[in-house]
Amino acid sequence: MEELNLRLLLRPLLKWWWLIAACTLLAGVSSGLYTLRQPRTYLSRTTIMVGSSLLEPNPNSNDLYLAGQLASAYADIVQRSTVRDATQTALGLGWLPYYTARLVPNTQLIELSVVDTDPVRAQAVAAELVNQLLQTGPGMQEGSEYQAFIGEQLDQMEKGITETTAEIERVKTELTGMFSARQIQDARSQITALEAKLATLQANFANLLANSRQGAINTIHVLEPANLPTEPMSRGLKTNVAVAAALGFALAAAAAYAMHYLDNTLQSEDDVQDHLALPALGLVPKNHATGGTAGLEGDDERAALNDAFSALRLNIQAALGGDVPRTLLVGSPAVGDGKSSVAANLALAFVEAGYRVLLVDADLRRPSLHRQFNLHNQRGLTTLLLGEERDLELLIQQPQPKLSLLTSGPLPPNPTRLLSRKELRGVLAEMTQKFDIVLLDTPPLTATVDASILATHVEAMLLVIAAGRTKRASTQRVVKSLRHLQVNLLGVVLNAVPVSQTVYHSGYGYAVPRAADAEGTRRVDLQMQANGQTRAHTLPALQERVKPPTNPLYQTLRKR
Repeated sequence: MEELNLRLLLRPLLKWWWLIAACTLLAGVSSGLYTLRQPRTYLSRTTIMVGSSLLEPNPNSNDLYLAGQLASAYADIVQRSTVRDATQTALGLGWLPYYTARLVPNTQLIELSVVDTDPVRAQAVAAELVNQLLQTGPGMQEGSEYQAFIGEQLDQMEKGITETTAEIERVKTELTGMFSARQIQDARSQITALEAKLATLQANFANLLANSRQGAINTIHVLEPANLPTEPMSRGLKTNVAVAAALGFALAAAAAYAMHYLDNTLQSEDDVQDHLALPALGLVPKNHATGGTAGLEGDDERAALNDAFSALRLNIQAALGGDVPRTLLVGSPAVGDGKSSVAANLALAFVEAGYRVLLVDADLRRPSLHRQFNLHNQRGLTTLLLGEERDLELLIQQPQPKLSLLTSGPLPPNPTRLLSRKELRGVLAEMTQKFDIVLLDTPPLTATVDASILATHVEAMLLVIAAGRTKRASTQRVVKSLRHLQVNLLGVVLNAVPVSQTVYHSGYGYAVPRAADAEGTRRVDLQMQANGQTRAHTLPALQERVKPPTNPLYQTLRKR
């Protein structure tokens, strides 16, 4: 069951493999050519840091969090029009190459990357973007004089802290050598005063440092200047080709499944079994004579058609336990399915097997068998049914020994009424007494009720379906109607099947040599819309060789 489900699932891919392969190849090649035609690009990268928490020996979590939030804001600002326009103006450019500002996760670092075809321009743009971003920081908005004043004050405070610390150490050293209580008391008072002074200096230094660029959180530092790239970036040829090919494959596969599930025709043996619950008794390959595009030519083509109809004959007999049906009706759901050609070639196959065959053109609306065999149609089946002639032998024409043909005769004004007369049963009984098998060609089942009437009078029936042409829904209605009439429907002949789907295209090398053709090789080249095959496992007798015909009828049909 799993194997069957997998086969059904992969059926659209196997059917449209050429389309999928072409789309995949086209997408991959197109992507590769497009990638190769693109100019080489260069990458310049610079890294900036927001705040100075990373430079401190003991940064607190609050400072790190605030610095990370500010870095995210600056990464957004650098991509806005204010910084972009200012950079263009500063560099005198009418446009800027592609660039990105990426915040390194969980840090206060911003990585700015510029991609351009000119490496020098890429470096200049990266450096100027950082410069314009620095202009937005609080340290650059304040004047340089103010920053110089703060620097001087920090230097003085740092000097005072150093001197006060040294003074405290000096007094403490002198204190160890004092013996007078008054001196000791004065020294301790001096140390206390110096420590108070030191604390004040340190507090003022910290406050002033927090308002300077050196210790502020909301400042920007260039951690890694913009580099001048010397090597172009990788084009990613392999990646682009692989992605494009995968996309082409996916789209083509989706299209294959869409076409498969939107297609409402019967395509293969599996379709026949799944939707009609009938066996495919024969698969007749497409041939050039019918405008097909099968890969069969000359003798190979004729041999394939011969084998197809010989296999069909054997399968019909196998379906009846080895017997030959006394009356066999060949019908089709719609016009153009190839039933007339199948009936004619099947009749020839039975003749080759040594049976006396009567082929009856029971299509009283558009008869065609007399044209296929190049015979007249002045009298025929209608003549018998109307009682104008009661001797069957006088109406039968013989294109070759053992093959007899009863044409339709003059077309009646109401074929349905004529076929409904009781005389039909007696006519069929007389035919079966004189012939081993009677094959009836009928109008399409969906066009008239004629074929359904005839189907109730015959021993068995074949349904001819054109692969990829016959509609599934109409065929299902036909089969349902025939089963309601209790017709012995043996199975389906799948017609006009692509040769690649048949065993006759296996390349096994058993084609009939051309030299043998002139010596009587069997030739069946009727104007066929019919074409088919039988699976080897259902036809053990397929190895039976067909005897060459001795009658020149085949030569006549070939010339036509």
